[in-house]
Amino acid sequence: MEMILSFDTEDFVTPQSDDALLMLATELTRHGIRGCFALVGDKLRGLIERGRHDVIEALRAHEIDYHSNDHHFFPLQAPLLEGRPWEEGLQWVLAHEARGVDLIEQTFGVRPVAYIKADSHWTPQTLCAYRSLGLQVYSSRHFVPGDPLPYRYMNLLCLPYLGMLDSFIKEEGTPRQVLGIALAEMQHKLQNADGAPVVYGTHPCMWCCTTFYDVYNVKRRGFPPAREKWRPAPLLPPERLKRNRQFFRLLLDELLASGVQFTTYGEVAARHVQPHTAFSQRELHDLCCALLTRFAASPTARGLVSAAEALAVLCYAIARHEAGKVPDRAPVRRPLGPTETPRTLSEPFPVCSRALRGAAVKADRYISETGHIPAGVDVGGHHFPPAQLLMALAEAYLRLGAGKTLKCEPLRVMPDCPEDQALLAHARIGAWALPKDYRPERLLELGRLQSWTLKPAPAS
Repeated sequence: MEMILSFDTEDFVTPQSDDALLMLATELTRHGIRGCFALVGDKLRGLIERGRHDVIEALRAHEIDYHSNDHHFFPLQAPLLEGRPWEEGLQWVLAHEARGVDLIEQTFGVRPVAYIKADSHWTPQTLCAYRSLGLQVYSSRHFVPGDPLPYRYMNLLCLPYLGMLDSFIKEEGTPRQVLGIALAEMQHKLQNADGAPVVYGTHPCMWCCTTFYDVYNVKRRGFPPAREKWRPAPLLPPERLKRNRQFFRLLLDELLASGVQFTTYGEVAARHVQPHTAFSQRELHDLCCALLTRFAASPTARGLVSAAEALAVLCYAIARHEAGKVPDRAPVRRPLGPTETPRTLSEPFPVCSRALRGAAVKADRYISETGHIPAGVDVGGHHFPPAQLLMALAEAYLRLGAGKTLKCEPLRVMPDCPEDQALLAHARIGAWALPKDYRPERLLELGRLQSWTLKPAPAS
């Protein structure tokens, strides 16, 4: 039974939240437990400006992760990205978020490992940017929240929050009464985690405040006040603060006594390193057979291969086949999904072998140059959407592997994304920072297209 304690460390306006943060970090250290403190850049700036070097020193004993540069308030990130082309939006996020990531590295001497989603505010460009900035884990993910199984999405290891300590400290009662409520829930989730780490999140500010600082300050959704006009959140009475600390001590004591092993995002990521060895002909044969059975992340001897990875490796192999032979080895590439919705085919039609190989060459070049699979390629008067291209290449590879020559391969009528897209069906983008009537259709569509990268990451 493994558990990650994850702290969304965000309130940069309430000085007393610094003391709550210090209490939590100190108690964890006293128990020999490393917590995962995901800092907002503005929170760290606030600690530095208020001279809270004691808090910063206490955090050094723990894993320092990331919770965005400004909690996506200044400016509101999703609406800003909604209408922008992919690359333009990505470059904006990289420039904006690098400030927070770099500040953490300068202060603590380490780069954050994980990004913890701020409220329900995420975008595909944001996830892409964080991976480019060196982060490896996306926690409190926006899809299948109740499933403890880790997934890979957009080349990040994705974990859910399975519970919040905040719900326990809202309960009335003595420390031991609250402890009983907490242990009953946590033990149930630990026993049903199927070997995956159970992540419990919490907000340090809620251990001392009656409400969130943003709920208190944002009187109209989507219209936060100017940064200098934010007011500290109202505080809990002293006796409640004392009870919360006693509850936290008791909780850590009981979890350790019950045999729970505490871990961190970094330790989990280190156990989920993906193989980078090139695909063999045997592995590609098995991959093609799996793809032609089911359009989804496919099982192989090396583990699951996403649809995007499969298209990349088959484009490479078919683009380089000579005299009916395919390369002995094909390199691993992990492109992202398309950034435009592919065109659909209304009926199947055959394409000649020359056009198919030309499509593989063109798509292979596009993947190498952009890091994405294309939304479609045009060759010889034919349009090849990525899903149809993938299946035609799988059939072609099996023919070549059997010593046969390429022939006219039919392009099938099929969905534009793999079956794994069903896992994203209930995705949403929302937050107290966003206007009530905000509808992020384009960003959610971009997120659906990234289902090409989605695959389970079995516990290890």
